[in-house]
Amino acid sequence: MSLHAARLLAARQQRLTPLSSENTRGVTGRCLDPAALLISKYAAHRPKDLSFCKAVVLRGLVDSQVAAERILTAPGTSEEHQWALEHLQCDVGRDKP
Repeated sequence: MSLHAARLLAARQQRLTPLSSENTRGVTGRCLDPAALLISKYAAHRPKDLSFCKAVVLRGLVDSQVAAERILTAPGTSEEHQWALEHLQCDVGRDKP
C-alpha cells in the first residue's frame, strides 16, 4: 500500500510530540504519535513493518479506533484504505485479512 509513498497524514505537524530530557542535552526531538507511526508502517507494506504493527496493537500502544479513523483520512485509494483497515482488524484480533 503506497498511501502516496507513506506520506504522513494531514495535520501531521500537530501530531508530532516533543521529546526532551537531560539525556538530549538541550535538544528537543519531534516524534510521531503512535497512530501516525502505525499507519506509516502499514503503508510501507514490508513484512517487518507488519510485524511491528501487530506488536504495537497487541501491546495496546495505540488506540485502534483512532488508527482506523486516521487510515480513512490518509492519502490513498479506497483499496489501500481497505487493505490497511483489514490488517488493523486482524492485528486487533477481530478478523483475518
